[in-house]
Amino acid sequence: MFHKVITGFLVLATSTVFGMSLNQLNSASKEELMEINGIGEKKADAIIAERKKGEFKSFEDFQRVDGIGEQTAANVKNDVKSAGDVKKVEKKSKKASKEREDKVEKKTKKTKKDAEETVEKQSKKAKKDTEDAVEKKAKKAIPSAIL
Repeated sequence: MFHKVITGFLVLATSTVFGMSLNQLNSASKEELMEINGIGEKKADAIIAERKKGEFKSFEDFQRVDGIGEQTAANVKNDVKSAGDVKKVEKKSKKASKEREDKVEKKTKKTKKDAEETVEKQSKKAKKDTEDAVEKKAKKAIPSAIL
């Protein structure tokens, strides 16, 4: 959840500095939308129709429009106007995706290590508790056997 909030915030912050903001996306005319690489007349109409159902609150939310995927959302976010610019966006997207994957992998490894350490500690404690209980019962049993 926290990751999604941070991601949404970063997307929103980035989009206001570069490219088309969500506010602009929610108010852009059909012609303005069609200037963006990957958006033709049909997609512009679909965006406008979907926008009437409710404003886009994030670029991920924008992908609810039929025919809008990650790349088109990235084009809108980065205000890509030409096919040459798309390659730059693809490289940035791939690099960002790889960085996210690396972070997730690192966090997963740490979580796994922490879990293994916790299991090890609990195992040792359970073994010690069992030994203590056996010893305690043995001490109680010895005096009664002697009598």
